[in-house]
Amino acid sequence: MPDRSFHFIPSHRTEYFKKINNLSADHIIIDLEDGVPENRIDKGKENILKYVKNSALKNIWIRIHDEESKYFDDDLDFLMNLPGIGVVIPKFRPDNWKKYPKNKKKIILIENLIDLNRITFFSNELIRMNLFAVGLGLEDMLTDFYQSNKSLINLTNQIKAYFIIINKPICSILLDGVFTNYRDNELFDENCQGSFLFGFNGRFSIHPNQIDIINKIYNVNEDDYKNAQNIISLSKNQNNLGYSIVNGTLMTPPKIAKSKTIINVGDKK
Repeated sequence: MPDRSFHFIPSHRTEYFKKINNLSADHIIIDLEDGVPENRIDKGKENILKYVKNSALKNIWIRIHDEESKYFDDDLDFLMNLPGIGVVIPKFRPDNWKKYPKNKKKIILIENLIDLNRITFFSNELIRMNLFAVGLGLEDMLTDFYQSNKSLINLTNQIKAYFIIINKPICSILLDGVFTNYRDNELFDENCQGSFLFGFNGRFSIHPNQIDIINKIYNVNEDDYKNAQNIISLSKNQNNLGYSIVNGTLMTPPKIAKSKTIINVGDKK
């Protein structure tokens, strides 16, 4: 199963649960946090329990409230009684990595610049958390700037590049944030292509029409995949190749390692 599209479902919207099996998303995130009014949180948990009881679970996650919320402890207790369900941790603070259960698969969301900068100080601890993915919460990150988000393109590009550089050694799956203009598919397609070129593996979606665009773009290029297969095939019967020419093809240790990465991701399709 590939890991490209991570689609948010607001937990209090009962009608959305009926549509989950028809979605092409690789992962479903049932939201208890931002997408749910405070007076509907209990209804959201009720819907989750019904869904868990009556459905075959596969790649299902729950986004809980952040650790400063009064609902945090209740959400965590609720989640611990749902085996097989992963947790999405919003506004993750690297300093508090010990707060989260070891036996749950985890996606952390980095949503402010302070926490983004703190990642490097806790890299060893975060590696031990066995994170499934790290997501960028860019929209929250830009709330401290009075300029429109559209005008901050140079800053957002720098943030994305920095996010990739410091998180890739910690976790192999890095996810770009939501794109709120869900009615403009053409603009979203263009934005995803730029995101893919930064090195993101996938993206969060908030509307069904975004899912297929994500699945299309965050994929291994077919020509790259075939070339990687050729490199691995040429290297199979060779020992300690180093830098050498095999059947007219330059072979290097980094090229072989890169080819293995491409094939590993491509085989998930």
